[in-house]
Amino acid sequence: MLAALLGSLRARQVAAMLIALAALSMVTVVAPSATADDEHRWYGHFTYARVDDASPVLGASTTVRFGVSPELKDARIQIYRGDSYVRGCTGGSECAVGANPPSGVSETYRAKLMVVRDGEWVDYAWSDTVTVTDPGWNGVFEYATVDDASPVLGASTTVRFGVSPELKDARIQIYRGDSYVRGCTGGSECAVGANPPSGVSETYRAKLMVVRDGEWVDYAWSDTVTVTDPGWNGEFIEETVSSSKLVSGDTATATFGIDEPLSSGALIRIVDDSGDVRVTCSADGATSCSTSVTPAEGATVSLHAEAVVQLAGGASYVVATSGPVSTHSMTTDELAEFVLAADEPALEAALGVALLPAALSAQSAATTEALCVGLGFYIRTYLNGSSVPDITLVCYSSKVRALALLLAEFGVSGALAAWNDAGDEPDIENPIEEPTPGEGEGDGPDDPNPPGPPAYDGWRCEAPDGTEYTLSIYQFYSKIVGDHFDPAKAPIKSQFSDEIFESESDIADLICEALRSEPVLSGHSMTNPDNYALLYDLGSPIGTDISTGGTSSLLTVLVEQDGSTVFNSFPGWVEVIP
Repeated sequence: MLAALLGSLRARQVAAMLIALAALSMVTVVAPSATADDEHRWYGHFTYARVDDASPVLGASTTVRFGVSPELKDARIQIYRGDSYVRGCTGGSECAVGANPPSGVSETYRAKLMVVRDGEWVDYAWSDTVTVTDPGWNGVFEYATVDDASPVLGASTTVRFGVSPELKDARIQIYRGDSYVRGCTGGSECAVGANPPSGVSETYRAKLMVVRDGEWVDYAWSDTVTVTDPGWNGEFIEETVSSSKLVSGDTATATFGIDEPLSSGALIRIVDDSGDVRVTCSADGATSCSTSVTPAEGATVSLHAEAVVQLAGGASYVVATSGPVSTHSMTTDELAEFVLAADEPALEAALGVALLPAALSAQSAATTEALCVGLGFYIRTYLNGSSVPDITLVCYSSKVRALALLLAEFGVSGALAAWNDAGDEPDIENPIEEPTPGEGEGDGPDDPNPPGPPAYDGWRCEAPDGTEYTLSIYQFYSKIVGDHFDPAKAPIKSQFSDEIFESESDIADLICEALRSEPVLSGHSMTNPDNYALLYDLGSPIGTDISTGGTSSLLTVLVEQDGSTVFNSFPGWVEVIP
């Protein structure tokens, strides 16, 4: 009775152990029923341990097999890859598992037999070890070529690298110089486009990488391929324009020269600052390209040139760019200032050889005392309500403005002729023709206001520092009355009263008041340190500001120590000569 109870208890313990082992091994196992006196125990052995293909090519799968004899009964097989359990079998005479090692990797397999002894699973025997090796990709570079090693004038070509057998668990990396440009992981060829700049060589080579022991490693380098674009290798050595300043309506010629003659497929195009192509030169052997340009008055046109090669398919490639040149069509005022200030080469470029002597003479005439009076002798208009000709008044204010009026009226040639003739008239004292006295009879009084300049010769004023000055009446009259004072539009008022000044003497008194007052705005020296100008704000309009067209209450008194014209200011510009 006691033996029966102990046997029952042992049977339950063994059953519980088998259930736990089955859960750990993920193999369904039927608990053995054998007992210590079971006469049918399994006493087999491994009959083989083998693999269908010990070196599966390029990652192909194979099968590892373990056989036993007799067939399993109350026994089982457990298969391990390395130290890791992969599969178990509890019936039949063979247990097998698939093997597919990574490229270039070896794996080992072995099996363990377990049997039941005294109601427990115990290790019984180990099989031999089976090794499975995937040798990986072991091909070679078969070629390294380029379709065209010298693509003409920047055309594209293709560099090719071929391998055998086809890539599998291997890859190609292509380099231009030391820079990676492209990779391939399949097929038997890897290619990349090459388009070196004109006149430049590039080198290409490829690297093979394969998997060994689960890692990518360098395997082999190809031969080097060189691609050279001979191209057009010239550069610009000339960038000129016939004149950087033009008389309105005139034309300048821009020329761009190169150091290497154009070849087939190369050209020069001249482009303006808006991006428009003005002209294209493409004749083989040409060394320069030119175009004419006529800017609108007051406009500037900038040009540059591009050396271009034609690519396959109609595209183009710029291989060199010149520096810019520009030309400007002068307005009348700009032309007048240019004529009176430019040097001889610039005058010749803009006006031509024929007018150069007249232009140089005009610069000399501008320094003569007779010029402004002489101009009044030739052009007699009196639109300013003055007895002095308009051109004379303008000339005393600004010789540039006077010449601009002549240029607008007579053109360059006629204006220079009149200007130079005026400067050659040193004996003219009064450009206004006196009327011929009448010869009729009568006893009435003579005309108290004969035409011509005022009959007085000046006023004396004392400046703030106590210095006494004489106002030269002719110059004073010309500048403030004739040029800037229009009583109908901007009456002159004293800064000390509301009195409106109408006569020349009243205006002179106004200037004297200003000179005796402290400057309201500023005082500053001009080009000559011995001269000075005083700027006053008289509080109400005294004339038209020619820079803005509006009225102004500012009065500028220019004091000259040597009698020369120093500065033109407005609206009240007056010379005070000591």
